[in-house]
Amino acid sequence: MLADIVRAARTLEGVYPVLCRAQTGLIEQTAAPDFRAETLRYYPAQRVVPDLMAHTGSPDVCKVAFYDEGDAQTHELPVLKRQLGDRLSVILSGEHWVDVMKPGVNKGEALRGVQRMLGIRPEECMAFGDYLNDCELLDAVGESYAMENAHPALKQIAKHIAPSNDEDGVMRVLRERFDLS
Repeated sequence: MLADIVRAARTLEGVYPVLCRAQTGLIEQTAAPDFRAETLRYYPAQRVVPDLMAHTGSPDVCKVAFYDEGDAQTHELPVLKRQLGDRLSVILSGEHWVDVMKPGVNKGEALRGVQRMLGIRPEECMAFGDYLNDCELLDAVGESYAMENAHPALKQIAKHIAPSNDEDGVMRVLRERFDLS
């Protein structure tokens, strides 16, 4: 399955995959320098490998993230959904990013697992999001916030709007909600 995902990326010009593991993100050494710099923001323990196909048998890959030099929503997302969407979850995770994972693997399910383990009710939780990979997360909590600069579809499902990521929105809301002036 991972090999199919990497092959799908190779059909798209200006799109680069990251095999995401718990401790590191694997990228190919042929990737553009801008992409390598961008992935360091999200995968500081980046490992550059000669060929990702050699790592597609790795059992610890949790998702494949794709970086698009252009607009991911109009360029790579429709193609990846068409090629992989019947077998995998393909979701827009940023202006330049698309995530591909097993169906049912998402932030909301992860939070629900933590809630069950700790005996915390959804209405006792709050979450913040900015892109479509946060939809299930916002559905798993009682108090959901979309950032002001969030994707419009995420804003529609959130109960509240927080100031943007660029304006320290999460911390501003937390200080206000918990009176931490």
